[in-house]
Order: sequence, then C-alpha cells, then structure tokens
Amino acid sequence: APVPVTVVAVKQRSVDITATALGTVAAQYTVTDSPQVGGQLLSLHFSEGGKVERGQVLARIDARTNQASVGEAQASLRRDQAPLATARANYERANSPAYRQYVSRTDLETQRNQVTQYEAAVAATQASLSAARVQLNHTAVASPISGIAGMRHVDAGNVVAAGSGLVTVTQTQPIQVVFNLAERQLGALRQARAA
Repeated sequence: APVPVTVVAVKQRSVDITATALGTVAAQYTVTDSPQVGGQLLSLHFSEGGKVERGQVLARIDARTNQASVGEAQASLRRDQAPLATARANYERANSPAYRQYVSRTDLETQRNQVTQYEAAVAATQASLSAARVQLNHTAVASPISGIAGMRHVDAGNVVAAGSGLVTVTQTQPIQVVFNLAERQLGALRQARAA
C-alpha cells in the first residue's frame, strides 16, 4: 500500500544530535585484598557480588600467635624497665649534691652510660611491642576501598600466607566509561560541549 503523506506546521526546537560508539566500562580502582600476616583463615565477612565499605573487615585470621607475641613483648618491656629504674635512681643519687663529693667522675659517667644503655634497651623493646601490635591488627583484613566484592579466592579454614589474595574489590561509584568516536565527529562534539 502506498505510504500516506501528511503535512504539519513547522516548529522551532532543539534536537539532540547523538553519536553512537562502542565503549568499555572501567572501574577507577580495583584492589586485590590480601592479608599482611599468615595463618589460618577463621572467617570471611562479605558476600560475593555484595557491596563492601572502606574499612569493613572482610576476613579474620587466627590471632593467637600474634597475641602471644604482644604478651611476650610486654613482658620484655617490663623486664627492661626494672634495671632502667634502678640505674636512674643510682645515677640521680650519685649526682645529687649530698653524694657527688663521694663519687668519682668515672663512676658517675659509668652510671650515666648505664642509664643510656638501659634506655636504649627499653626503646628497642617498645619498638618490638609496637611491631607485634601492628601484626596483631593485621589479623583483621579490611577493605581499603568501597565497592563490590568479587569471588573469594580462598575459603575459611585454609592457611593463608601474607600477600595471598583473598578477594578482589572493584569500585563502582564513580566509574569511568571509555569510548572512541570517529575523528569527523570530534569537531561537532567540541562545539556542543563549549556551548
């Protein structure tokens, strides 16, 4: 059948000009969340394909060994603080105006050096305690970004090593779309964007 022809009144209005192109959706950040300490993986706290927030604990690793290391470092610190307190008391007594005349200069320097030596031992033990606490904190594996959790790479009950991937988290907000247009369309696109 023939196509009917109709007539309409002319109207002035804006008409969208569209350009069609193939594109790729790409996340700005994709992170493979990995433990920083090894041990038995006790539990996972995310759903595959589910949303996770930055700082959310995704997995827990057995912390008993790390807790024992913290306790050992605390005991070592107390052990090192005792001779430091004694050395300080001896030095302060020997350096006081009442006793200074009875103590040789060599003995006074020896006592001062002994205080310095024990202070260094306490500082080293405090550093060991701080390192043990950091390792203990790493038994809770948290997400560094907000996004969508992928498939888990390991199940609870397995022994994981430091650096082994547990899950990949992909940021979805904001997200990028990358596409290519023909060069002949670029001029019109720039004019439209400027307007």
